[in-house]
Amino acid sequence: MALTDFKHGVFYAAAIVVEVHNDPTIAATIIQNAGFAEHDVSELDESDKKQLRKLNNYDGINLKGL
Repeated sequence: MALTDFKHGVFYAAAIVVEVHNDPTIAATIIQNAGFAEHDVSELDESDKKQLRKLNNYDGINLKGL
C-alpha cells in the first residue's frame, strides 16, 4: 500500500529529527503518536531509510522495508 502524503511527512519529519538533532527518542515518539510504529516504509528514499534504521527496534519501533 502506497504511503499517503501525511504518512510520508511523518516519516520524513522523524528522519530529520534523527539526522539533524540526533534524537531517536523524539523521532520514535513522532512515529508512535501517529500510529505508524510497525509500518512498511520501503518506498521512502534511501537517505530517509538510513536515518530510520537508527530507530528500528528502539522503544517499540518495528518498521518494515528498511
